[in-house]
Amino acid sequence: MTDDEEAAIAEWSRASLDLMEQLRPFLAGKGAEVQSAALADLTSMWLAGMFLTDKDTGELKRRATDRMRAHALKVFVKSVLELIPVNEELITKPIFDRQRAQ
Repeated sequence: MTDDEEAAIAEWSRASLDLMEQLRPFLAGKGAEVQSAALADLTSMWLAGMFLTDKDTGELKRRATDRMRAHALKVFVKSVLELIPVNEELITKPIFDRQRAQ
């Protein structure tokens, strides 16, 4: 990986963490159903914004767009699954530490 690529990844990571901190108060205290509905809506908007068009006609290239979205969703879900243990530790550690201290 080049220095430029590493710098770009570091910037994306910082931007992602900053955005998460901004979103956290909006999700905090909401039930799992509301949180999942909001995240599903955001994810569908993100995917809907990904599309490919024919350079000559400007028409939507449906099959290519569907393949691209499927790939993006696959990578997204893989990332979510990889982040679960990290976030689980962040969420549960303080709870279990308090329980052990009692």
